[in-house]
Amino acid sequence: MPTPQKFMEMAIELAAACTPKDPRQIPKVGAVIDLGGMHFVGQRGENDHAEKNAITAVEKAGLKGLLAGATVYTTLEPCTKHVRRKPRESCTERLIAEKVKKVVIGILDPNQGVCGKGVLELQEHDIEVELFPHDLADKIRGMNAEFVRAQQDLGLTFVSPKPGDTFPLLPQAGGGWYSQIKIVCECVKDPGGDIRVLNSQGGRRWPQATPLREIAGTDQWEAEVGLGSEGSHTIHVVRASDLGAALIAYYHKVVDVNRKRSGLLKGKIDAAIQPQLPGDWPGIDMPSLPKGLDSQGHVTVNLVKQVAGAK
Repeated sequence: MPTPQKFMEMAIELAAACTPKDPRQIPKVGAVIDLGGMHFVGQRGENDHAEKNAITAVEKAGLKGLLAGATVYTTLEPCTKHVRRKPRESCTERLIAEKVKKVVIGILDPNQGVCGKGVLELQEHDIEVELFPHDLADKIRGMNAEFVRAQQDLGLTFVSPKPGDTFPLLPQAGGGWYSQIKIVCECVKDPGGDIRVLNSQGGRRWPQATPLREIAGTDQWEAEVGLGSEGSHTIHVVRASDLGAALIAYYHKVVDVNRKRSGLLKGKIDAAIQPQLPGDWPGIDMPSLPKGLDSQGHVTVNLVKQVAGAK
């Protein structure tokens, strides 16, 4: 009868045989279900997960009743409802529903938004959880190196604008110059709610009010970026920790105060003095991204003043 070590090695061999079209988005995963005297296997496909395929193999053999009390060996932490469009189809939910006794996991999900959540959910339902030995876990990380790297960040690329693109900076009726451009990005993984956008020029940075939003039916995301000065600007997409989110929230609080001030002063001071007052959107002086904001990608564009009526 195979030992636990043998089942782990078997799961790794199954994972190694996977051939995902895009290894950045789809990991190599193998799973083995030990029913005590019999075992069934599953591999990660383009759409189906290894644990699901192994469970299906058991069901096709007419042994579904033996899943209660089974031990499952899987090379990657089972997915959770946090990453499935249909939460009830997550592997963690299926393992819980089948009342398996133990799940032995090769590596935790490298997606920091999911990492450990599958383990906690299993344990909350009295399912034992163990990890593969360090040397076997290293093999799994090695064969999934591209996936692990991609999951540590967004795997973001800019569709538009392209580096060096030039946009017009237009005069505003109330004074000053302004341009709003749209950025479109492709992401290997869902950006989530902690992804923000900011613009920088020189040593000043302007957090944007509009977050990334998904373009329905695509893997693309978009946002508007406001720019108010001539020259070269770098647009950053960043992941914000609690500290970074607090900084951005404080900045927008300052903007709100400035807007209220502008509204109160409008029409009460000389028109010649109004343009000399600080703008509603002051830049934050900082030579580099502060602690709490981790760059996921950036693109540099140019802004050129365009006089009304000019071609």
